[in-house]
Amino acid sequence: MIGLRPLEQARGFWPNVELGLSFMNVGAFSRSGTGTYLPSGTAMYNFKYRVASRALWFTSRWTIYQQDQWQVFANANLGFAQNKTSGYEQTALPGFSQYANYAFGGKTNTGLAYALGLGAGYRIDAKWQVRLAYNYQNLGKEQLGASSSLQPTTSPATTLLNNAFSLSLSYKFK
Repeated sequence: MIGLRPLEQARGFWPNVELGLSFMNVGAFSRSGTGTYLPSGTAMYNFKYRVASRALWFTSRWTIYQQDQWQVFANANLGFAQNKTSGYEQTALPGFSQYANYAFGGKTNTGLAYALGLGAGYRIDAKWQVRLAYNYQNLGKEQLGASSSLQPTTSPATTLLNNAFSLSLSYKFK
């Protein structure tokens, strides 16, 4: 991050603002659930698929309070996220037919994303700092692609929300 005020100048409740650009790769994770084929309700099934998400953020960190080597900060990120779905699988529950095999394809959605968080940092010496932070992240929408079989041909879009903790060690090159 690019610091607008050197960290050493922030004391007590004096603001210290840092701005930057960051890339986050959440990686692939699985989503799963149970569905019912309507209107008959005679087909119930389990489904699962994979989602891979990555985001490019404009980042800001605001020092709320600093005393000696300790720092408390809030951060806000705004940018774009890309969410890619793939690998849809569906199996009928025991005692139900496999009548409603939707066979959804993969799809990539790109949209607005944001994150809000709080954290604390400890300055080890003039060059090194360690930080622990929590972020609530809204990574935008994810949706399965078109179905190759039954109606409806697309799935509803859902919002990807993430709660993330991070531990960082930073070095100041100045």
